[in-house]
Amino acid sequence: EGQVPEGQVKLMRTGTPVDVAIDALGGQRLTGRIAAVSPYGSETGRVFKVRVVIDGMIEDVKPGMFARGSVELKRVPDALVVPSLA
Repeated sequence: EGQVPEGQVKLMRTGTPVDVAIDALGGQRLTGRIAAVSPYGSETGRVFKVRVVIDGMIEDVKPGMFARGSVELKRVPDALVVPSLA
């Protein structure tokens, strides 16, 4: 499970691919998909729970390990990208 701020939860869709990095495995990158998005937000942090299922069986992944997920929310073909420090 992960947490998504209320401003971005409307962009989360079941089945959307997720790039997952697990810290305990040296940042190993895995792929997964959004399995569920909670309709209820946290009262204290205004975040919503999102459940991600990792594709395939990975023996080294254990319950409770810390992971970081990245979701592509929008793709703009031929977009000009400028670094924020430019």
